[in-house]
Amino acid sequence: MGKKATPRWNEFGFPDEAMGFALSDRQAADLWEYVSLADKQVQNALRTRLVAIACEHLERREDDKTRPALREQNAALGEILEAAKVLETNLREIDYVSHDELCHALTAAPYRHEDGSEPEGGFEQLGHFRCRIEHFTRALEPHLERLKAHRGPIEQRTSKALITEVARAFEEVTGRQVTHTAHKSGAYKGRVQSPIGKFIWAFIQMVDGEITEQTVSSVLATHVNQRGKQHGINTPQNRND
Repeated sequence: MGKKATPRWNEFGFPDEAMGFALSDRQAADLWEYVSLADKQVQNALRTRLVAIACEHLERREDDKTRPALREQNAALGEILEAAKVLETNLREIDYVSHDELCHALTAAPYRHEDGSEPEGGFEQLGHFRCRIEHFTRALEPHLERLKAHRGPIEQRTSKALITEVARAFEEVTGRQVTHTAHKSGAYKGRVQSPIGKFIWAFIQMVDGEITEQTVSSVLATHVNQRGKQHGINTPQNRND
């Protein structure tokens, strides 16, 4: 069993400013050659999309260096949720004498609305506060469960997002579907083989040298499979075109 994660309270790190990204004419020409892309208008549109995606990725990567790990985020939210549930229960089950004292305290120090409207009485303030706590716990609980379902380091998810966004940008701008295979001559190589796959891998190398070709191959395989499922077809993984 792994060590239980603990929240990183009072640690407010801020990422360094990410370096910008520029795609030179020579780099762009090399990319277009992979996929025989000659249309200047399409080239310019795709180039703009790719640069924007690269800049966003570099910002996310810098952010990943300072943000808490996913397990630490979940631990912090989990503690807040449990504290809110305890408060919700205590307010619901409080005895009537203590309830009245809470109302008196709120009446003596009413919440001042920003719009200058008349402050509410203690009873109304307490009722609204209970409703907000109940809404808070109902909203946070399912959201936390969704976060717990995420797997893998944050950096890995950032890399996968970059690869997927590049593939989608290529499809949307060119109107051509991304094809992928990690096989050559019937043998698994774990490397991209199709021209579009090589185009994407070449661009990824320009943006982030820490991402491996095996990661690109795996993410492209997932992208192609998911697209096939959305269209109700069984997408082959052995194309080299």
